[in-house]
Amino acid sequence: MNPQGADGQPEGSPPAGLFASLRGVFVTVLGIASTRFELIGIEVAEERERLVGLLITAVAAVFALSFAVLLLTMLMVALYWENRLMALGACAAVYALAGAWLVTRLRAQLAEHPPLFAATIAELEKDRDALRAGMQRPEGVRPPP
Repeated sequence: MNPQGADGQPEGSPPAGLFASLRGVFVTVLGIASTRFELIGIEVAEERERLVGLLITAVAAVFALSFAVLLLTMLMVALYWENRLMALGACAAVYALAGAWLVTRLRAQLAEHPPLFAATIAELEKDRDALRAGMQRPEGVRPPP
């Protein structure tokens, strides 16, 4: 015969409320982790779409501008046939300035974009702060026995 305590549980066994609480904490942690992984997935998908759009635009721009540069250079040389070396030099200078300006714009655009997983990191920091706040007890307050 097993001796039982006042609550009907066998003596020496942890109370049923403890297991229920632990299960509740575990379910909550799993829910939070699931939400965070969903957020990461959404951010990855958004970043992929943004990069694909940028790549398509960049390839189209390079294609169109390459032909424009080639034809413009040929036109300048044909117009200034007597001074063709000066025309080629002027075209090269203009293209170099345009390239420098485009590199500056590209750097600015890359700097404007928030870092990857910024929203996920912010949510995880909120979770961490909430857990820290929950673990700290005001002075004079003792945990239940």
